[in-house]
Amino acid sequence: MLKNNIKITWNIFKRVFGYNPALIWTGKTLLDELKKEIQKNSNLQIYIETDDEDNNDEEKANFYELFEEINNLHEISLEVKSTNESYIKVSKDNYERYTRDAFFWYLKKYQIPENNVAYISSKADYTTKHIETIEAIRNPHIDIIFSGNILLKQNEFDFVAPFFIFDKKREKIVLLSYTTRTKFEMYYKHFYIYNIFKYNQIKISDMSVIIIDPLVKVNGEIKKDIINFYESYAAISTKSISKTKNRNASPYQVEIDNCLKKSGDILLLNSKNEYDKQSKNNFIWSVKSKKFPKKSNKIDFLSTQETKFNWDYKNFKITVLQDQISEPIYIEDFHFYVNLVTKAYKEFQEKCNFAAIKYFSSFNEEQRFKENQRWLIEPSFYNQNLDYFEISDSSYINKEEKLLLLKLYLGKDFDDISMSFFNKKSKLSLTALATEMKRFNKNDNYFNIEALNQIINLHQKDAKVCWYDYEGFSDLYPPLDGIAPYNQVVNQVSVIITQNGVEISCENIVLDTKDLTIKGLVEVIEAIYANKCDSYVVYNKTYENTRNKEIAKLVENTYKKDPDFRAWLDQKYNNLNDFIIKIVWINNNTIDLADCFSAKNRQNVNVNDFGSFTEVNNELKLVENKKDFIKNNLTVFKKLININFLKYYFSIKKIEKYITHMNLNLKHKIIPYNELIIQKGTMAMEEAILRYLGATNDIVWINNIVPNLKKYCENDVRAMIMVYDFIMYLFSLKFKNLSDFEYKLINAANTQYIIKDSKLTIQEKSRNF
Repeated sequence: MLKNNIKITWNIFKRVFGYNPALIWTGKTLLDELKKEIQKNSNLQIYIETDDEDNNDEEKANFYELFEEINNLHEISLEVKSTNESYIKVSKDNYERYTRDAFFWYLKKYQIPENNVAYISSKADYTTKHIETIEAIRNPHIDIIFSGNILLKQNEFDFVAPFFIFDKKREKIVLLSYTTRTKFEMYYKHFYIYNIFKYNQIKISDMSVIIIDPLVKVNGEIKKDIINFYESYAAISTKSISKTKNRNASPYQVEIDNCLKKSGDILLLNSKNEYDKQSKNNFIWSVKSKKFPKKSNKIDFLSTQETKFNWDYKNFKITVLQDQISEPIYIEDFHFYVNLVTKAYKEFQEKCNFAAIKYFSSFNEEQRFKENQRWLIEPSFYNQNLDYFEISDSSYINKEEKLLLLKLYLGKDFDDISMSFFNKKSKLSLTALATEMKRFNKNDNYFNIEALNQIINLHQKDAKVCWYDYEGFSDLYPPLDGIAPYNQVVNQVSVIITQNGVEISCENIVLDTKDLTIKGLVEVIEAIYANKCDSYVVYNKTYENTRNKEIAKLVENTYKKDPDFRAWLDQKYNNLNDFIIKIVWINNNTIDLADCFSAKNRQNVNVNDFGSFTEVNNELKLVENKKDFIKNNLTVFKKLININFLKYYFSIKKIEKYITHMNLNLKHKIIPYNELIIQKGTMAMEEAILRYLGATNDIVWINNIVPNLKKYCENDVRAMIMVYDFIMYLFSLKFKNLSDFEYKLINAANTQYIIKDSKLTIQEKSRNF
């Protein structure tokens, strides 16, 4: 017997658009149930490997979105990855502040008196909120309803639709986003809320979303602790937004194009190149017509005005190339999705039916929709012998859950190989995945001479080498002038200087995030530069090089605007350029150890450039390359070093696990991460944020947190040195004369390693090398 008042929120309802009914109600239980099912059916390990930590702005924005529906601190802690209740609490405080600031920004934009506002109690239950919202809508003295809730009752189901703002005069629903872009999901969310308003006979004539203004980052007007907002009326459908690489676009036009895409305004530019808020691509028209625009207009950069326009791109004379090709996304009447979500509950409730999940995943997008139509009216039989496997992003399950589903369905054939190894076609076939997973471990363990050339500059005689690693943090509110919301700012660095393989110095700097200054960032760069080292070693240089460029821009902007800072920098460096040159030198002389292990397109594969090895009793043994070596390893030749144990991943911690697993006797060792208090970057970031937001007092910060942050970051740097040792160890298996070159090259920058007569030697680089 069904219980009364089954609550359906947007976070449940949105899954209907993935057309896998068996996944609609599994949000809170799927991960745990998967682990139980896998343990019950096999001896497979539950652990899933990843190469990245979830610390991007999308993750954090999703974190803030939880607070729209959950107010209890304990409930939130069950829904998010962090178990640190202090972190959850300060994040909730941030959310409430952001919501308040966005609301008053809206009032100011439309010059609405605050006494015309109805504030719906956040502590009331959803039924009471609905009653208060309806009363406010009927009150002629109220123009704006803040944080309201509208309810649709269908038998035992309550469809709950909380909203940010309802502007009665403009008959407009306003939603709130937590990023600098309008997500395409907002078409679906507006569709949901619009239909519940419609059921309550409330007229809606307009829809919008308030986002963080993407233009502020371009014009350099970001102020500490202040967020600028923007009202958006459309969204492009791409999952991510990248900057155009059009050669006709100036750097300035590239940034404007990016802002137009983030705000969705690119879709509101009509054939006359005018900003048209009434475009058929906007939220209200799309929701009413049930056609969502799966396209994006393109700017004709050659015909577009280049002059600046007081940072209002609605006044920018933009010429657009209208996209007339892309078909829109058609959606069904609201009652179809109501039937889908209610039947899904009646059939599955909140339990996981893995046969049904697999069954609905066995259809492509078009077939899946038709199967949902059939499922609503016919008895259900979930055939297990199916090969095609695809789960829509609109089912809202995460990477770990998808991998565990694969592990469950493939059983003993599953191998935790990085999904970047497989092509798109293989990812849609369980049979192909199983075949390629079995085939993967038949690849040879090998190294290519070009991996040694990636690090040849480290072999320069008497060269001074800086090994360094950053830790950073980000926040919804800018921690400094010029640092955009969610943009990471460096708060920690560990630096080890070596010469000829001997450690000269080790320095650990932790900036107090409670009192972060640009001067502190200058000191960080000075520590890394270390009187002009010959080389700078990192692992995955994209992060460090990007942060360095941002520090350069930040210092440059502050230098122009702040006389006191200018005087300080001039006294220290004579002028701004003296400082910028140091960052350019660091970035231009960076060696990225990850290049030896990451997958990149390679050319001119020559079997003589490879050395193969095998693992025997925890030892690595050199073996002859097989006759079919090239054919046997075609799928992994993007790697300069391939080790099957790494499963096509390349994270430094994965390599550290391999070294530990093999118990290799390398010159340098690290403290195992599980023996540290702070064990990964996300933990370090949480501590930085807690201090920044005032949740960590001085005594705890100085005596407990800072020492552990230093240990973790320094361990990361020593891990890089250990990985270097490992690379050298591999090549020493084949080349016994390797030590003749290490730290003995006179002109490493113009030298390359080659193999001649099966021996390692060097030659001058060719001009096109």
